[in-house]
Amino acid sequence: MRRALRGPLRPPPLRRQDPVTTCLERRLSALDSAAELLAELEPEAATPASLSKAVELVGELPRVQRCAELDALSAALPPPEDPALAASVETLRREAIHAQTLERAGRYGPALAAARELRSEAEPLDYAPLLAELDLLTGRVLVKMDERAGALAPLREASVTAYAWGMHAVGVEARARHLYVAATVSPDETAAAPGVDTAQTADLDLALAEALVRDDPDGAFAHTLLLNNAGIVAMSRGQLGPARDYLGRALEVLDAHPELRELELSSVAMNLALLSPEPTRRRALVERSVRALDDELGPAHPMTLNATLLLSHAVADRPEAVELRAPTCARYRRFHPDQLQASAECLYALAFLRLSQRELDDDTASDTAALFAELPGFSDASSGPDTRAVARIAEGYVELLDGSPALAEHHFGEALALLAPLSEQWWLDRHVAHAELGRGLSLRARYRHEAASEAFAAAEARLRAITERSHDVDLDRDLARVRVLWAESLIAVDSERAQARTLLNQSRVWYADAGPDYAGELAAVDRALDAL
Repeated sequence: MRRALRGPLRPPPLRRQDPVTTCLERRLSALDSAAELLAELEPEAATPASLSKAVELVGELPRVQRCAELDALSAALPPPEDPALAASVETLRREAIHAQTLERAGRYGPALAAARELRSEAEPLDYAPLLAELDLLTGRVLVKMDERAGALAPLREASVTAYAWGMHAVGVEARARHLYVAATVSPDETAAAPGVDTAQTADLDLALAEALVRDDPDGAFAHTLLLNNAGIVAMSRGQLGPARDYLGRALEVLDAHPELRELELSSVAMNLALLSPEPTRRRALVERSVRALDDELGPAHPMTLNATLLLSHAVADRPEAVELRAPTCARYRRFHPDQLQASAECLYALAFLRLSQRELDDDTASDTAALFAELPGFSDASSGPDTRAVARIAEGYVELLDGSPALAEHHFGEALALLAPLSEQWWLDRHVAHAELGRGLSLRARYRHEAASEAFAAAEARLRAITERSHDVDLDRDLARVRVLWAESLIAVDSERAQARTLLNQSRVWYADAGPDYAGELAAVDRALDAL
């Protein structure tokens, strides 16, 4: 996997260079490596995914301005005293730049192979700081390849070694990534990872890590990432107060360092939006991320599309949400046909919104109908059970729109069966809730009110649990809606009328505050309460 060194990547001379020259040569190595990969991109063979990664690659080239920050350069760990060892270390660091370029370009397989080969070559040198950097690179690539359990050990080694050598930015970045990964892998996967104690990881002393990196001239990225990941983990446990605090502080660090351009940090504002109970604040945070990604990557990049879809979840006005969601789904299918799960999630969110609104203009309706027509191929073309489940949910809601509740129930049942073995993956709870809700709607349309009531109860419990750890308009709207549906099913079988009244009153509170777009729902709830 090693490539021939040429140009600025030739081995450095056996003499100590000043840190500014070293910094500039490393930036030149990164530029040379990026240019080489871009030159390999044949226009006729280019794919939407490769073009998107090319944009990211250019956008994340290391800043040359960093080489003028003399305080930061002087604070960096000096090279080894032995000139021959220093030259060997610098050669491998230049080669690591090429592996990082492969990573940024989305070529994770070659990037991992290069990182592991470099790690093997570095071991005989016995220079621990270089090993820590390569372990961090290896762990980071494994996470991007969704081999998170395999990333735990190298990330742990990177943090331990970096801390021992005073490389605080490297150590805290590795710890931040380890913290996130350990919270998102299943217990079985974690148990298989040698040398990893997830209880210790979960109880990571964040205050110590912050103290180490807060005043490090190179520490702003690691500090922001640490706070962001700590917020995600706290959110996953339902600890909304600490999560909001971590993410708020992450945003403060980001605002204090406008030079930070890492695309990974664009999620900070979006994560904080999920925890902001005030709708205007939620929307402003997501719009901030959309603007930044649009400026950096363009409107059709998958990261921009993901942020735009999240923005549609933060919009209370349903016609406006459709105006955001429909073109986003179309761009996914046009520019990123390989991203099946993202497309399916977008389409099922759109179908669900249409089902609750049913008042679209003809152009939008025909556009979305064309998108929905592509859904049947999603499940067969994808391999992951979560992707197949999302496609089945989308198909279920489209069948409900088309007036085929029996087919819809079949699709929702398949989705629930696919999601059942993935119960440890808490981020899929929303899909489970929408599958149960869709199953309830399918049963209700066939007058099977008792079975529908059970499905609505399951959806209500799942949605209520999600809203206890995150916020968006869609979740609140879905919870209000499922409570009305559950209440109506209870009334239809003349059962638990007191509970039905409680559910209707809970929904009424949300509809009363949601604005004029929900006047119809509010009137329907009032009629149901009067009938009780």
